[in-house]
Amino acid sequence: MYMQVNAVKIKYLREQRCWSQLQLSEMAGISVRTLQRLEAKSAASQETIKSIAAVLEIDCDKLLPDRSNPLASSDEHNVNRLVIEQTSAATLPISPSNDNQQEQDKLSKLRRKLSLAFFIVIASNLFGFYSVYSAFDAAKIDLETFGFLKNLISMTLIFCTGLLCFKAYRNGLFKKSDLF
Repeated sequence: MYMQVNAVKIKYLREQRCWSQLQLSEMAGISVRTLQRLEAKSAASQETIKSIAAVLEIDCDKLLPDRSNPLASSDEHNVNRLVIEQTSAATLPISPSNDNQQEQDKLSKLRRKLSLAFFIVIASNLFGFYSVYSAFDAAKIDLETFGFLKNLISMTLIFCTGLLCFKAYRNGLFKKSDLF
């Protein structure tokens, strides 16, 4: 059963925290499509409303439209003004930068870990290349083995770099729009 929700308020609260639809949907355990539908049609299941309210750390009632308030009309300007009035210090953290700071700290820590992993991948592959070229120069390996090892190290470098980039993408360090 679907219930009417204040989609403008949900979008406002999400944007106040600088969260994308993907981030909120992942934290709430719902699909991005469900959140998109909710924000577009102002209707959601009770479970979806509970999940989003839990993530936003507010009561479920605050996400429902206020029927008693005359400003709760279809006039978008009035709805936006209502959202701003209703989202007082009681519904938002006193310091929204605290949530942002925690998110930034988490991303910073993840960046450091991925940077270290990237450095290790590059260093180990450079060492591998150096070893293969040195062995070939010293005539310890033949041309066929040299070519095989050189190609193997190259493929390993490409694979590990791609894997690290994918992990960074999945953890929100960059988006598709950053690439294109």
